[in-house]
Amino acid sequence: MLIHIDIATKINVIMIFLAISPISIFIIAILYAILLITSIILIIKNENSNSTILWLLLVFFAPFLGAIIYITKYFISKG
Repeated sequence: MLIHIDIATKINVIMIFLAISPISIFIIAILYAILLITSIILIIKNENSNSTILWLLLVFFAPFLGAIIYITKYFISKG
């Protein structure tokens, strides 16, 4: 038997389970978007064509981890 649960219900269940307010979720989502956009801009500006494709694939398939790894790599190599 297949039970259909809409996205609003799933979000409410997650908020209740984690006891996170909607504003906290919004702030986390904004910070996550800033992280991804920053990493994509840095990749496009600072890498050659082959490594750009590889880094963008990493950020696409593992967004949080890929962005953190690239930004860390960028600041280590810059300093």
